[in-house]
Amino acid sequence: MNLTRRKNLLLGFLVLTVCVAWGIDTFNLLPAYLQDIVNRSLPILIVFFGLWHLLRRRLPMGTLIAFVLSVILLAGVIFQAFSLRAERYLEAQQVPIQYNINPAILLVRVRLQTLNTDVEVVRLPEGSPARTISGAFAGSTESNLTVSYLEEADNTATFAFTEVQLNPFPLLETIGRGKLLIELPSDTPVDVQLETLDSPVTLNMTGLRLERLNVKVQRGNVILTLPSYDPAFSTAEDGLGTIAALDGDVLIRVPSDVATRFDMSNSNGSNPTFDESLYDLKFNGDLLEARNIFNAPIVQSYALEVNRAKFTLTVP
Repeated sequence: MNLTRRKNLLLGFLVLTVCVAWGIDTFNLLPAYLQDIVNRSLPILIVFFGLWHLLRRRLPMGTLIAFVLSVILLAGVIFQAFSLRAERYLEAQQVPIQYNINPAILLVRVRLQTLNTDVEVVRLPEGSPARTISGAFAGSTESNLTVSYLEEADNTATFAFTEVQLNPFPLLETIGRGKLLIELPSDTPVDVQLETLDSPVTLNMTGLRLERLNVKVQRGNVILTLPSYDPAFSTAEDGLGTIAALDGDVLIRVPSDVATRFDMSNSNGSNPTFDESLYDLKFNGDLLEARNIFNAPIVQSYALEVNRAKFTLTVP
């Protein structure tokens, strides 16, 4: 095939591709997220044709070089567009949270599962209605939310917030971060479980009756403030849960009247920072324990999983 026929064939393919893409867009034949990808990829075809026209006679394997350069350019454009939008905060979807807790309820389980959403859990502000769970979500319309509150016959209740992504390839305009605020009552024992994909997490448990806490953060930092509270449903020897930060730093604040024990046997390469007059690192770094663990008025025990990140323990 000579160069003229090859050029005509490539030009025809380019025109045909543009026409097909225009027809698909006009008649809405593809889901919105796929159409978005097609529309953003079309300019690269023009770039490829221009590179091919410039390189085909000047360099050996000019067509292959043009194709590779076009693919690299496309990847760079997609990465740059995603990076610029991935860290912005969106408020297109706003969901208020408000549930009243029956006075007979003895324990509330809080189950949170999020994606790229900053999570903050705190005590209800002063003056708020007693025995309520409140808060709000603000984020992308791409987030499919399930929010529920269910009271059981055994006088326990479960509040659940779950965030999943609607489409495997969301529209570029819908890419961004969200924010979730959960406010818990101070007079109701709570069991908190949080899993998040890529989010910083702030858990200020001051003033809460925290019975158990399990946190798993795939990517993101964790700031945890423990309460001055002796769990009613556990003994001093019982583990109260696991704080796992698989790719992020951990800062834990412990009240001065609380002695904590952290099982770090599943941590990897973390060198904790702490006050050596108050805490002791034992068993080759597998256990971080308060020096007054055996005579403290309140004892709390947690497992800690930190992977080659910074772990800081402070006693304000």
